[in-house]
Amino acid sequence: MNQPDQDNNRNEAIKKIRSAAKVGDAAELAAALIELIHLEPTAWLRIILLDSVFPDANSRDWTKRLPAFMKALSQVAESNLLPLDSLDATMRTLVALLDIGPRLQRIAKRLDGARFFNRSKSTQIFRLATWLESQSALLPDAVAKVAISGGNYDPIAALQTSISGPGITGGVAPVSSWEAMADAAELVLKYLIWRQQSNPFGAIDPLDSPYNSPDFTEICKLSVAWQDLEGVWADVKFNGWLPKQAKDAIVFLPPDQDDLHRRFVSLVRQGRFEAQEIALWVNGGPPPSNDEWDIRKMARAVHVPPPGAIWKCTEISAERLRQASRDTFFLRVVQYEVEKRHYKPLVDNLAGGMGPNAVSWPEWLAARNVLAIICEVFRQAAQNQLHDPEEKRERSVVPVRVAELASLVSASTGLTLDRAQACIDFMIFAGGQRGIGLFDQPLLPVGENLVLLVPCLVMMANAVYSLENFVSAFGIGDFSQRGIPFEKSIAADLKEHAVPCEADVWAVMPDGNKMNYDTVCWWMGYLILIEAKCVRTAFSSADDFHTRSAVNESINQLIRRRDSLAVLWSSLRDAVPSLSLPGKPPNADRVFCVSVTNSMRFTGLVQDGVICTDDLCLMKYFDAPLSPVYKLDGARLAVVGYVRNRADILNPPGWMEYLRHPPQIRSLEKEVKIAFRGVLRLPDDPNGLVVPTYTYSGSMNQVIESLSGIMDRTK
Repeated sequence: MNQPDQDNNRNEAIKKIRSAAKVGDAAELAAALIELIHLEPTAWLRIILLDSVFPDANSRDWTKRLPAFMKALSQVAESNLLPLDSLDATMRTLVALLDIGPRLQRIAKRLDGARFFNRSKSTQIFRLATWLESQSALLPDAVAKVAISGGNYDPIAALQTSISGPGITGGVAPVSSWEAMADAAELVLKYLIWRQQSNPFGAIDPLDSPYNSPDFTEICKLSVAWQDLEGVWADVKFNGWLPKQAKDAIVFLPPDQDDLHRRFVSLVRQGRFEAQEIALWVNGGPPPSNDEWDIRKMARAVHVPPPGAIWKCTEISAERLRQASRDTFFLRVVQYEVEKRHYKPLVDNLAGGMGPNAVSWPEWLAARNVLAIICEVFRQAAQNQLHDPEEKRERSVVPVRVAELASLVSASTGLTLDRAQACIDFMIFAGGQRGIGLFDQPLLPVGENLVLLVPCLVMMANAVYSLENFVSAFGIGDFSQRGIPFEKSIAADLKEHAVPCEADVWAVMPDGNKMNYDTVCWWMGYLILIEAKCVRTAFSSADDFHTRSAVNESINQLIRRRDSLAVLWSSLRDAVPSLSLPGKPPNADRVFCVSVTNSMRFTGLVQDGVICTDDLCLMKYFDAPLSPVYKLDGARLAVVGYVRNRADILNPPGWMEYLRHPPQIRSLEKEVKIAFRGVLRLPDDPNGLVVPTYTYSGSMNQVIESLSGIMDRTK
């Protein structure tokens, strides 16, 4: 059966499964499942999970759909079609559903009865906002105190710490603690908007503190537990995690622990790379237009209002704001990412505008840039004028009138008032737009034409991540459009390092079909075939699955291209005359295949002879063979030695060995360990639930090491 027929038959089988499941016809469902199993004997379970045909643990109707599925799967098992390992995976997936689904139902019941929601809608939003803002101020101090010693940090522990106390106790997990709080707050906000959509906002009670408050602690614990469980179910769906019964808990485990460790290492490496990016922007180039002195000067004109009172944001000088917004680090980073990291095709995808008022990307960028400076100015004013910790909490976030904010944005950006208004409206958190989150829409509604300005949500956001979210929600959603410029940039960079290569090479097969090679290198008598995939940033298990799928596709493509060399060598030679390929294809030991993505997720993986890497690691080999190692000597860094990254002479075998065992990965593998943690257990949960996590024992030595050139920054 050819591939198009296989795809059509599979799609028809899925339609039959969906139709039978909808009406609860177990017999028809079993017949359709058996049809799919014949077509996809190894992938059928993953297919029905990914297509949400299998009941979803976080859907409202899973209990209604489950009986028919149970009967149908029983009939499938009796048919003896399934090998034992597939049958085991199916049964354990059902166990996962029957464990996670009821836990989510119990959390939903607790949320429905939570006392937190007895206050006015605006007070609830205000409490969440002041919690996030005050924690964003507390966390740097806590990180500075305990990050060196490593350990795990439970974000909920912060709820038990008085804001006027000595700080947050416990360990600090790298890059995740405050984000976990923001995720928890976002979930509560979405639930609040859905639950109380017809309720008036009411007045803000600024004295209603989130600290030392049992009802606030409970709501945040429940939201974190909900997210944990949704994350576990997503790993069941997308990554094949399965439950295993332990003494007092169910433990969820991945099918490949080495792959999980690689995933955790990539998270830490990505965080360290972003820290290097920030350091580069802070320490390199001329000072930005919104330097500290300008912020301080603008902050002098600001009068921080009493708790819960409206701030007249137009007391900031629009002219000074315009001057300060011309060349910010924010704009520099976005420009760099768009131009150098191949986001321009995604920007072009948004040509039709975003949202009901068709906000364009340049409009959004200009408004968001100014909004960040406004938040920075207000935060500086609060720091100057407020000294009591409790007063800081009550007045660290502030309501502003939408019309006044739009007027200030218009006057400082050159946008017309109606377009500035459209931008502000688009940035008001709605909670219902799929794929659009709290950092994309950081203005929180607290009344008619009134929003809450929460500086941390604006200042800690990443505009490029927002760009990806906007493309998914409003563009054509084709992230593969970044592929062509990504491929061309790889070839251009290799040529700069004197590696002879050509990009986008087409060779003709004997049957007349054409085969495309992303990049072909002929270097020192070695043939190097490169397949490049440009993927979106991975934040979720679904993103991780799509990155994995792209890497697997590139591996399969490279295998086909490698295996076809003998039959299309003549055509390949004719297609790249500049490389002067020899008359016969090289021996197999002189042919290398490299799968390159813009993601660090699978760097170092070798599968079927194909080496997987990322673009930074690919080019890092061509940096200096030695990297200095620094040590803190008082207030300065002193070079105490060197680390060898590669041999002095560049050559293809050395390059491939570098990609198989990158120094970037070796420096982290021993520091990142797989650990386990429990998900919040409610009193009526029959047992505990444990999932893998990681610990990172990195210290200031790793921070210093990242400055040395061992890590990902290239020249």
